[in-house]
Amino acid sequence: MSFRLWAKASSANKIKPLYKEMEVRCDLDVKNITPPQLYTFLLESLEKYDELSFDFQSFLDLEFKNITPQSLELVLYTVYSHYFSVPFSSKKEQKPSHKWSFEGSISKTVENLVDAILKARQLQECPPNLLYPKKFVERAKEMLSGLKNVSVQVFDQKALLEKKLNLINEVGKASENPPYLMIIEYLPNPNEKSKALVGKGISYDTGGLNLKPGSHMSNMKFDMSGAASSLAVIYAMAKNEVSENLRVFLPLAENCVSSNAYRPDDVIISYSGKSVEIDNTDAEGRLVLADALSYAAMEYSPTEIISIATLTGAIGYALGNKYGGAWATSEESWKSLYDSSIAAGEWIWRMPLDDYYLKALKKSRVADIKNSARTGAGGSSRAACFLKEFVLGLPYVHLDIANIAYSDSTSVSYAPMVRTLYYYLAERR
Repeated sequence: MSFRLWAKASSANKIKPLYKEMEVRCDLDVKNITPPQLYTFLLESLEKYDELSFDFQSFLDLEFKNITPQSLELVLYTVYSHYFSVPFSSKKEQKPSHKWSFEGSISKTVENLVDAILKARQLQECPPNLLYPKKFVERAKEMLSGLKNVSVQVFDQKALLEKKLNLINEVGKASENPPYLMIIEYLPNPNEKSKALVGKGISYDTGGLNLKPGSHMSNMKFDMSGAASSLAVIYAMAKNEVSENLRVFLPLAENCVSSNAYRPDDVIISYSGKSVEIDNTDAEGRLVLADALSYAAMEYSPTEIISIATLTGAIGYALGNKYGGAWATSEESWKSLYDSSIAAGEWIWRMPLDDYYLKALKKSRVADIKNSARTGAGGSSRAACFLKEFVLGLPYVHLDIANIAYSDSTSVSYAPMVRTLYYYLAERR
């Protein structure tokens, strides 16, 4: 099959550049191609063209069997926006690397969703000296300002200590930029229950006293990608005035090194009351998430809790850089999440949420559970099972996006799972 695109041709007439119709060939069968396949193909194959004009109607004319017009619109506009935008740059000349245009009308729903994705990418790519926990809170408040049915609570370090959100505080206390917990509520139907979305917001991760080697510390500014994606989801839901309630919890901290940094062998009492032995300070994401998950569960009793985080390097070894890892406590939730990912044009793969992975964590002689184990085998599922211990038996879904949040070679952000979670939470299938 081919898609109609317009590429700029070389011309001596500089006033009126000439364009020529071109075909972009794809070996995938139009009858069977899915939104994720189309998204991946376009994102990879069109990068070489500096100037393109998308003809939306030419895609609609193909009458894809497995792609709805709404999914097609979202996939195309996301690809277009990915190359047309400049998420962050301190260069004097800040121009998109591609001069693309989009021919065709875009629904306000998709426009708002892609705008949310771009805002998440801007946060992801912001350098850590410019986006620390307090600054993230300020940027988020600015982003949400004026939206209907949205309210914000922020717990500073003093409040964290008063409320015994000790895991969040311990991870962030070594930094001169103190930790926060940010709670965002979108409640168009305030008398109904809500789901809870928890996003990891480590604005920079040195590894703490278990210091990362230099080569592994690059791009750790992206360790707040879960928080950025979560913020984008609730922003898009509010902009589109969807009817579903949602509460978002963002534990924000820097994992740094200083004389008061938390240590391996420390034992910390979590918000849930469980004691946690620190085996590795570089397994900090699960600690801040654990307190946020327990706070959401105990204070709000949501119908379901979802977490999203750049949680483990192990997920990349398991799945490469294509699929995000997904865990779910119920078949219904998994099926709905998977269907949402397909419609959104994103790839996820279900991983085992089995208590087998807890055995090594529960061998602590001094606490209820350890935050890590010395074996690397099954690391992603072990981290997910650790988190499940803090949701108090509520229905639970977890997404590990450490392998898909950004390109390690180019430091380009992707704002992963915003589209999937929007469909999952706003248009539950």
